[in-house]
Amino acid sequence: MDGCGYVFELADGTRLEPQMLGWCGTPPISKEITENPLYNFEFVDGKKVKIAYEEIPEAASICLVGKVVKITCLEEIASVAE
Repeated sequence: MDGCGYVFELADGTRLEPQMLGWCGTPPISKEITENPLYNFEFVDGKKVKIAYEEIPEAASICLVGKVVKITCLEEIASVAE
């Protein structure tokens, strides 16, 4: 869908749409933005991560594929070479 970015898919197939915080204008960028776990995260299809999140029941979904969530912790899982 137009405007839909990446979603996280859990091991059980559940999909989560991360709430994206944006900014406009010139620096300084607020602490709320720079301390967000998604601030420096590089979205790549198939990347494996561990996440913690809080559901945001009142948030409107753009993707319409799952729950809208606030990511509270994000850790990339290193690939194991075969």
